Amino acid sequence: MSPLAALAAAITVLLGSTATSTAAATTTSPLTWCSSKSTMDIVGDSGATGYGVVDPHNGWVAKMRLAMPNTRINNYAHDGAMVSDFLPGGRWPDTTDAVRRIGVDQPSLVFIELGGNEYYIDRDPAQYKANLETLTQNIWQVSPRSTIVYETIWPFDPRQSTSMHSWDEYGAAMQQLAVEYSAGWIDLRQFFPPHYADDTYTHLLNTDQIHPTDAGNVVEYTAVLNIINRC
Repeated sequence: MSPLAALAAAITVLLGSTATSTAAATTTSPLTWCSSKSTMDIVGDSGATGYGVVDPHNGWVAKMRLAMPNTRINNYAHDGAMVSDFLPGGRWPDTTDAVRRIGVDQPSLVFIELGGNEYYIDRDPAQYKANLETLTQNIWQVSPRSTIVYETIWPFDPRQSTSMHSWDEYGAAMQQLAVEYSAGWIDLRQFFPPHYADDTYTHLLNTDQIHPTDAGNVVEYTAVLNIINRC
């Protein structure tokens, strides 16, 4: 399946789900966002904090707040975060407390952008998927009304250790959960260059070869806004 076809399929899944009951919300993403765009909570890493932008207003979350003034956007992203940091025993109080705060917020939509740091340290994609599934279930336990949208970020080259797993393995793990739970899924791999060396003309990545520039954040913002405005 081509990246565009996969993205179209994900949109269909997000808009086509029919589950509405609290009981079903633990296995199928509800359609709350399509009827109420009151609140969006973001669970992510540096890709969602605006790390690397020159102008803070160009971070994609900041741009979302400007574009959606009637939607309360709570950003629980943390630089360097992995999925495990949002589970009990995570490294920072603000990440381990995020699920509880989501329970207080009762957001219409929870946006999950995590996986880059697992890839960076070469954590087993199977463990990544298991942690992501646990996080999803934990979110629905405290806020069963929340629509879930996952995001797979752009590929990058620098790794902390010898590479054993490809970025596509992490993307596949996230896609599998999106299908299993009828959740939304945004795949940014189709919009960013496959390698930093291919970014000569687009300049979507900073010189650290990992984090998006202001222009890269605009690309991400456009992709996210396009999907969540489909209903």
